[in-house]
Amino acid sequence: MKISDNTLQGKKMEDRTLYQKYDVFLGGSCGGRKSPTTWRKDVAIPLLTENEITFFNPQVETWTQDLIYKENKAKENSDWLLFMLETNTRGIVSLVEVAYLVGSGRSVLFILQKEREEGKICIKEDEVSKLERDDIVTAQQTLNTLIRQHDTCQYFSVLEKGLNHLIDGLKSNTTSLLQNNGSNSYSGKGERKPVNDFIHKLSSMFNRTHKHTDENGKKKRPQNLRITPYPRFSIGVIAPDNLCNMQQRLDTLRINKDSVYIAQGTGSTVIDQLMQCSIVLVVIPSTALACATMCKAAYLLSRHPRMMMCVQDLVSSTVDNGNTTLTSSAVDDFNRARAYLRDMANTHQIPVHTSVDDLFNSTSLVTQKTKSRHCSLISGLN
Repeated sequence: MKISDNTLQGKKMEDRTLYQKYDVFLGGSCGGRKSPTTWRKDVAIPLLTENEITFFNPQVETWTQDLIYKENKAKENSDWLLFMLETNTRGIVSLVEVAYLVGSGRSVLFILQKEREEGKICIKEDEVSKLERDDIVTAQQTLNTLIRQHDTCQYFSVLEKGLNHLIDGLKSNTTSLLQNNGSNSYSGKGERKPVNDFIHKLSSMFNRTHKHTDENGKKKRPQNLRITPYPRFSIGVIAPDNLCNMQQRLDTLRINKDSVYIAQGTGSTVIDQLMQCSIVLVVIPSTALACATMCKAAYLLSRHPRMMMCVQDLVSSTVDNGNTTLTSSAVDDFNRARAYLRDMANTHQIPVHTSVDDLFNSTSLVTQKTKSRHCSLISGLN
């Protein structure tokens, strides 16, 4: 069938829009068909248009799966990523996505309504349990802490204040709206290699700049290679605080208990400690909502060189040892965030398991092979 010239022209126009540059991407709450959010058309768009700030609006009347690619391209091509969360949505996917973007070094303006900070989440025709509110509030606090560690990111509770702050910065052509002290900023997309490469490349354990052979092909000891006793294999674990039997599973790795760091809370100390671990394990179980855990994992995805994950969907509406029953919409929201986390992990070639046992068994294999190759390397240099 012959394609008309008008169709081809429309296709070319559509392709060109994928590479269009924007000042701001308007992410965050969109609402549903029955009650769509209006903060974009009522506040953000008029203010940005008045100040000649270009923007991409992802909100459409009918959302389809093919729009994901277009939205992702718009995010890549936007200088600032604005995310607004109102009280009429759980916003779990947005929380996880913002954590990922902050960890990736993107410039993010996060606006969380004051009432939402205090745990007020009211969704039309959907009941939000206390367990959900508490879990989401903890995730919001986690994200707030992470954002404050980056001077390329901003946190506001009032939309107009955040927008005016952003507009002032864009008009003055500043890439960062805060004075950059160089201590907490992170730039770049965090290029990483698969965990399998970790077994074969031990350069991170050493400071080496020379090949191990001389001009005649004979082995030599590199001058800048520091040979030290094999360091304890440090493993960081991110999991819900109330996850049972975690220590028993860690014992199956057959390593000293003090070589394992279980991340509790957030803050720069926790993140710094996780960054020092050789491998970070992430456990998102089917028995916990785990919103804050997903935010921490998403934040580290493009920052830590080695991670392994177990992500399980909620399979039952009954959680918290049978004390809380979730609505089907709530289950969908929490599982949608899990799917988003899996997709991000796959993008970075992070192994994602569906079984906690498989996760720890794989970790045990990695530690054993790494120790073996380390010993062989030292033996070959003697």
